[in-house]
Amino acid sequence: MAFTIPNLGAASHDDQAFPNQADIDALTAGIGGNGVTSGCTVTPQGSPNMTVHVAAGVLSVGTSAVSVSAGDVTITTASSNPRRDLVVSNLSGTLSAIAGTPVAVVPTDPTVVPVLPTLSSSNIALAAVDVPANTTTITSAEIVDKRVLLSSGIQTVSVDIVKPSDESVPNNTLQNDDDFFFAIGANQTWSVSLVLSVRISAAGDWQHAWSVPAGAIGSWLDFGTINGILNHPMTTIATSFVEGTSSTAEGPLFVEATIINGATPGTVQYRHAQLTTDAGTPAIVRAGSKLSARRVV
Repeated sequence: MAFTIPNLGAASHDDQAFPNQADIDALTAGIGGNGVTSGCTVTPQGSPNMTVHVAAGVLSVGTSAVSVSAGDVTITTASSNPRRDLVVSNLSGTLSAIAGTPVAVVPTDPTVVPVLPTLSSSNIALAAVDVPANTTTITSAEIVDKRVLLSSGIQTVSVDIVKPSDESVPNNTLQNDDDFFFAIGANQTWSVSLVLSVRISAAGDWQHAWSVPAGAIGSWLDFGTINGILNHPMTTIATSFVEGTSSTAEGPLFVEATIINGATPGTVQYRHAQLTTDAGTPAIVRAGSKLSARRVV
């Protein structure tokens, strides 16, 4: 199941059948690429109480995949007026609940109806939770799925990233590039090109590699014109490459890769470092370097 607004006859609580602004905001965010790729279902506890359980999952945040760890979210009690809350994840995968506010039907009528809270652009909706007045348990009847699933809907088909500033690496520990990564869905194939401007020191040399989801396969090569740099023929995506130079040099390095993902969505991440630590002359990937990726299948 995914995002839903149940019909009046099917809703456990009448207010569940009426759309709120937060529903529109969740769908609009999905159109923009912010939603749920997999998992993140919200369910009551085995012995219902005032917490709900969120399953582990993956979010789509623009062109990135963000992992969400399973966890419990506390719903605060409602006193005399019922409430509708939202269980959300922020764009970094942190879970929370946002309390709604009962709203009077008309200013002169003391009757109030529960309304979902505002869904900001920094959060992704997972579920709406009805909080009846004075309740002490949240059951499945109180939970409505608000996950906008993107795994079978709108998909990113191309990514173009230009590095905004120099990135230096003063050690030999492979690190994730600050800018060159993107989300890949289950069973997708992507073609990736990198045009890098790099500085490599004679003492430090250079190494680079890819991180891909479990089960992904593929191949890549690199070539360049920096003094002493090696041109590597096509090999498996799991292989890292080492570049050496006889003197500190700067120039272009080109990378071509094909990545064929399996059943696990996740992130394609470019990684790099010095081969030997030379803190005095760190390796640098210059501003203006560019990653271009296109979905093939």
